[in-house]
Amino acid sequence: MDKIFIEQFTKNWLKSWNTHNLEAILSHYAEDFEITSPLALERFPESQGTIKGKEAVGKYWALGLKLNPNLEFEIIDVLSGVNSISIYYLSKASQKHVVETLVFDETLKVCKAIVNYR
Repeated sequence: MDKIFIEQFTKNWLKSWNTHNLEAILSHYAEDFEITSPLALERFPESQGTIKGKEAVGKYWALGLKLNPNLEFEIIDVLSGVNSISIYYLSKASQKHVVETLVFDETLKVCKAIVNYR
């Protein structure tokens, strides 16, 4: 993953979320993608905070978009690792600060995300 990939990925990721385009959002993720988030635990306690599989995550995010029609993110910073990035952003509607760490597989699709809120 080079700087150009990270910049382009982040730009497209942000645009897909801010336009509420679920298909575009999901295009960044692998079929076996899993996400761990306090919000997943809150909305689906039986998940123990981790939702697995692109289809299940799509349903989770569709609900989130429906419940948050004013959802908009503003990126504060992006940090990069070997096969991951951490996007630090503000969720404008809720005024929550979020750090989302995305791990990429060999095809440069996100296979795992860990979300932390302040």
